Amino acid sequence: METSTGRRARDFGRLIRFSIVGGLTALIYLAILNSAAQLSGWRLSSCSLIAYPLATAFNYFLHRAWTFQDRRKAGGGTVVRYLIVVVGCAALNAGLLSLPVHLNRLETLAYEAMALCLVIGVTFVAMNLWVWTPAASVADSAASVADS
Repeated sequence: METSTGRRARDFGRLIRFSIVGGLTALIYLAILNSAAQLSGWRLSSCSLIAYPLATAFNYFLHRAWTFQDRRKAGGGTVVRYLIVVVGCAALNAGLLSLPVHLNRLETLAYEAMALCLVIGVTFVAMNLWVWTPAASVADSAASVADS
């Protein structure tokens, strides 16, 4: 049985890996976005349609291989849950950024940074508790559904 100290240390390590993967994903996105814009001459908004899915795929596979390696399991659902979280958090971010900044009495950049921190926190919690659940949790859930 794992102690609460051991669990906290493991979760803190996972948070650090999550942050590193997020930073690398941002760099990959920006590199693809700018390279595509320079090579094609297209607008950034058009190039983002190439860069975003590629960066998202990179993010998924690196989280699968490293951040949540102890929770990797066979079976369906992980990719779907991952995409639901990505789309949901993108919508949350867009919604937060669409709020009038003057209502919050903050400078625009400070507000955007706060919104981003909130979205990153929600993303981590959703990934940790729902997308990359331990294999036993998924099996237990499936068994309880089958028993009912």
